[in-house]
Amino acid sequence: SIPYTMSGNNASIICPFHSEYKPSLTIYDNNVFCFGCQYTNDTIGFTMDLLKIGFREAVELINLIRKE
Repeated sequence: SIPYTMSGNNASIICPFHSEYKPSLTIYDNNVFCFGCQYTNDTIGFTMDLLKIGFREAVELINLIRKE
């Protein structure tokens, strides 16, 4: 589980792609953006990058999470 904070429909987390101590990566709609390192992607690409998995695995994982 990744700790996060919510602001409306947006979630903020500590970016896993650079060192920091406060949340700067925001997940909104189907987009992901980090104000610290400027990382940007959609949620599928973010899942692929974070977990180092392929497209199909990322889509299947996201679908599993959405069903919960």
